[in-house]
Amino acid sequence: MTAEYLKRAGLSMGQDLIGPHISNIHGHFENNEIVKLHDWVLADSGSSWMYYGERQLEVTKSHREKAERLINETFSGMPQWGFKDPRACLFLDHWLDILQDCRVVMVYRHYACCLASLFKRHARELCYWQPAEPETHLNFWKDPELGLRMWLAYNKCLLAFYRKHPEKCLVVSQQSIIQGLDLSKLINNRFSAQLKEPHESTVDQRLTSDIAIDPVWIDGDLRHELEEVWHSLNTISAAGAESPELIPVGEDDSATLQWQARALVHSITGSCVSFDDSKKECRGQGPEIAPLKAEPPGAESWFQKARHELETDRSPEDALVSINRAIEMNFLRAEYHVLQGRVFMQLGSLNKAEASFCRAITQNPGVPFFYMFLALAYQRME
Repeated sequence: MTAEYLKRAGLSMGQDLIGPHISNIHGHFENNEIVKLHDWVLADSGSSWMYYGERQLEVTKSHREKAERLINETFSGMPQWGFKDPRACLFLDHWLDILQDCRVVMVYRHYACCLASLFKRHARELCYWQPAEPETHLNFWKDPELGLRMWLAYNKCLLAFYRKHPEKCLVVSQQSIIQGLDLSKLINNRFSAQLKEPHESTVDQRLTSDIAIDPVWIDGDLRHELEEVWHSLNTISAAGAESPELIPVGEDDSATLQWQARALVHSITGSCVSFDDSKKECRGQGPEIAPLKAEPPGAESWFQKARHELETDRSPEDALVSINRAIEMNFLRAEYHVLQGRVFMQLGSLNKAEASFCRAITQNPGVPFFYMFLALAYQRME
């Protein structure tokens, strides 16, 4: 989103950019060769992009020479240029040694939102692309704190660089950009750049959210460290603090992340999810499957009635009648199928619950909650 904005604002980012993918239908706007360079350095240090501070990263003479050569070949003669890669957070001091007059725009996001984004991204990777090595994507469910430790490692590097070179940095929250921050003007004023304001917004509300599940399972010391770094980032933000909406999840409403992993593996090996249609939707090559724009009269009332009947421990049979009426009126509302699945689980009809949750995922594959309920169904099938 930010990189696309800057490219449209006149910042040259090279020609060989990572294109549209299931995790970002508009493209990542990351230079392929720079990403490969960062991956090379990480691999030589025994790590990967999932780095969480587990070891010291070493930049060798060969790495540096490759970086210098790459910059000269890619950006020679360009008056305003730059690159975006989250891995660059880990190597800012080394880049400053090479690009002594560089400036860094740091875009930060709440750790819970980042974690939710990782779950969503890798759930999609597993369910749609059927990768040869699914273990890489499953790591975030097998080790629920991995994404949070990664967030800490990357953002600690940002803070350390800022504290040494505040005059070379501009820090803004992702939320401020979503809300319409004039980033080009801010950069021009801060760094005497000559960017223009893009004619069209690069914010796609379907791909962004400042709502996330509060990771209540994390260790107290880790939570304290996350909050400390988060507060520090908000303090140095040039565009105001970010305040996402965190949704608490109780034990009765959530499955363990290990069971979510099992659900995702089940989706790879054979489930109701339509892979071809999902690829089309996520790649933007076909119409998006979405709820009807005009809700049929009465459907929402039946849905709310079913919710009330289920949540107040009234007869699940009554709740099933109500939610079935809602689905008859609007089959394309994914939330209706989720509630139907919950009712089936209450009734002990786990196979029917699985089918309901899979229908919801097919209609709206980007909601982590849907996979969570599917995971619960698989857990109870044991």
